[in-house]
Amino acid sequence: NQIKSVDSTFRIPLVYTQISGLNQSIVVGDSILGISLDKYLGSDYPLYKKYFYDWQYQKMNRNHLVPDALYFYLSHEYPLIDGEVHTLLDYMVDYGKLHWIIAHCRGISLTREAGFDEQKVAGYRQNEGRVWHWLKENNAFASADRTMIKRFLQPRPNTLYIGKDSPDQIGLWLGLQIVRNYMETHPKMTMKDLLHMTDYKTLFQESGYNPDR
Repeated sequence: NQIKSVDSTFRIPLVYTQISGLNQSIVVGDSILGISLDKYLGSDYPLYKKYFYDWQYQKMNRNHLVPDALYFYLSHEYPLIDGEVHTLLDYMVDYGKLHWIIAHCRGISLTREAGFDEQKVAGYRQNEGRVWHWLKENNAFASADRTMIKRFLQPRPNTLYIGKDSPDQIGLWLGLQIVRNYMETHPKMTMKDLLHMTDYKTLFQESGYNPDR
């Protein structure tokens, strides 16, 4: 309802729940949002350990149900432009944008909304400049390699490109910082305008974010 109040074109979905047989957690269609309850039974649910890695079932609890539902529905309603080749930078900023919006709608911190604990945040901050330097030196921002994009943005044991002891979802952390910097330096930008913004190269350039200094 809060998003509807800032963007009249937003379609509030019909929400239903289901038992998916441990299949897809969130199902999104035309104004429809399906939630698979059997994917949020708690990280200690015995059956999860048989079918999932520990880094997967750690997020399979009720605390992640609402954030997951909001994120996947918003990504369906405000998608990347179809028919274009999208880069790691595009996805980083897109992830960051949607999580920034969800955090502000829920009135919680960016790190809490993204599910980052204190240890992970400390790891991000400690290695932020080094990771940024690696991305620039390897021209990774312009990469459209799907494997690279997933390994920087989605939950994993680590980010292999950076090192076996590196935290995962570094791309989401960086995307959040880019969007936060942009919104702090553009106070006239409304949430509606941000939702519809897809020129992520310009957003990044105007954010002024650069930890490799």
